[in-house]
Amino acid sequence: MANGSAVAPRATSPGWGNIVRVQMPTGVISFLFTDVEGSTRLWEAHPDEMRDALEDHDAIARAAVERYDGYVFTTAGDAFAIAFRRPIDAVNAGVEIHQRLADHAWGDNVTVRVRMGLHVGEATERDGDYFGPTLNRAARISSAAHGGQFVISSLTKQLLGADATVDSLIDLGEHYLKDLGAPERIWQVPVPGIVADHPELQTLSRQRTNLPQQATEFIGRDRDREAVASHLQASRVVTIHGLGGMGKTRLSLQVAADVFSNFVDGVWFVELAPTREPSAVPFAVAETLGYSALGTSPLEAVIGGIGDRSMLIVLDNCEHIIEAARELVDELLRRCPNLRLLVTSRFTLNVAGELVHILEPMEGRERGSAAVALFVARAASANPALVVDEARIAVIGELVERLDGIPLAIELAAARVRSLTPEQILERLDRRFRLLQAKGGVVERHQRLVDTIEWSYAHLSEDEQLLFRRLSVFAGPFSIAAIEAICTDELIDEFDVLDLIEGLVDQSMVLADLRGSVARYRLLESLREFGIDKLGENVELRDRHADYFARAVAEAGARSMGVDEGRALEEMEMIWDDVRLGWFHAYETGDVARSCALAGHITFELMWRSRLEPSKWAQSTLAMPGFGDQTASDRLGVYNVAAAGLMH
Repeated sequence: MANGSAVAPRATSPGWGNIVRVQMPTGVISFLFTDVEGSTRLWEAHPDEMRDALEDHDAIARAAVERYDGYVFTTAGDAFAIAFRRPIDAVNAGVEIHQRLADHAWGDNVTVRVRMGLHVGEATERDGDYFGPTLNRAARISSAAHGGQFVISSLTKQLLGADATVDSLIDLGEHYLKDLGAPERIWQVPVPGIVADHPELQTLSRQRTNLPQQATEFIGRDRDREAVASHLQASRVVTIHGLGGMGKTRLSLQVAADVFSNFVDGVWFVELAPTREPSAVPFAVAETLGYSALGTSPLEAVIGGIGDRSMLIVLDNCEHIIEAARELVDELLRRCPNLRLLVTSRFTLNVAGELVHILEPMEGRERGSAAVALFVARAASANPALVVDEARIAVIGELVERLDGIPLAIELAAARVRSLTPEQILERLDRRFRLLQAKGGVVERHQRLVDTIEWSYAHLSEDEQLLFRRLSVFAGPFSIAAIEAICTDELIDEFDVLDLIEGLVDQSMVLADLRGSVARYRLLESLREFGIDKLGENVELRDRHADYFARAVAEAGARSMGVDEGRALEEMEMIWDDVRLGWFHAYETGDVARSCALAGHITFELMWRSRLEPSKWAQSTLAMPGFGDQTASDRLGVYNVAAAGLMH
């Protein structure tokens, strides 16, 4: 072999027959991505011929990859990702594939033409695969090419050194790729025998977009990206809806870049955060799109400029001028038939045809989850020397979970690794609003996590604010019945609860889970902490909370000893955090009756299937002043729970 490395048999990749692959390249790697142009159309029109053609394509590619010691690490249909140790090997393999495909005798209806892209850099290696920004960049470069075209990055050109290939490269200029990173100068590799003229690269042409360059890589949210892109095909206006700091703007930018090629007249980003007056909203759109309002109103200038053009406009941060945004969107949809709008807002527009995508927190605490990956990536930028081993991944997992998976909170916490370890950050999360403050590099409106929550709280009605504060008494998920029993009085009528909770959900202050037969609601921990601070002591509310969950425990305990045991266990798991909170409130206030009610109805079945913690509550309750004055049945229940714990 050219580089003298040993060959090791490895498991084959799908579609690559019995290919023997070289060992995984490490260090600085040359990544070659290939893809058959128009394959979906060819499969639908000529499936039998396409099947035979791809077998020939695979054989041609396999021979070239083997000849130049390439390592195939991913195959997806007719697209392949190949790693080489040297960029010249990747170039030679790519040129050979193009030449042999061009010389091949194809059928009457199917001719295989492949686009190729090559980029060089380091990557994370795991389980025979590669991950990281270098691969993402290589894929974007490849997707910019056309069938029969082979393009490479500037770094690849530099690393080719003095090879004769360099002198023949064709400069295609700087291009903004769909990853929204820094512009890339792209070079075309001429292939002898193949025409070098191709259409303009499929990139974010600056003439048809103003999407801003992003300083950091987009991480996670793959399902959201796919969903919002799909929504834009189904609806002319899509709103990404969620709490401040959830990443609505960043997602909208990435989706806009993803669907750029669907809009022949461009994709435009209108930032409305600086717009304070509702009347200025049409001016902001007209100015962004370059439409002069001389002699007419800004709205008419925008409508006249767009006309029947095929465009996508992103309206970012509409919540503070929501009425003006609603009027603008309604008018644009009515008079510009080929326009689509992607909106980000903490409130929905409520216009005809609006499709709302609720952006929820990032999930997962294990390595590879989006929340952990985001923290690790941002922490690496803040402190490249930070060691991230398996033990630290566990700490980071707990950290991002306690941060509710809010991207802003995760990024602010990650920035703290300049001076604190993740372990120290985790220890200080009880003071999260002081801890999570930006020192720079974060947009002005997101300097502090507490500011984003304060803004949303300030825009609630007085009754919504009151109910929100009271909802912070719940430690876990809660139902409408629980709200009505605990949070209503002469200030909040029971009949108003549905409307108020709906308003809080619409404004992303409360999350709703509608998957079960009974709707459940919850507060993110950061919102709950904010609400608790606003609520204050409110002993009466906490007493009602303890009483409600004491009744719930008694009912679950009774069912657990009958045919309804499974349902009782499910309910107990759902209310456990609130039962614990209720008992601690009763114990700390010296309320022995409520302590008995909460600790004395946990049956052996419930403890055995869940946790033995109540036995400690019962043992503490036994020592409370006044315990001997309780009823015999209450004392017996506490004795039983205490004894059950001692048996284990």
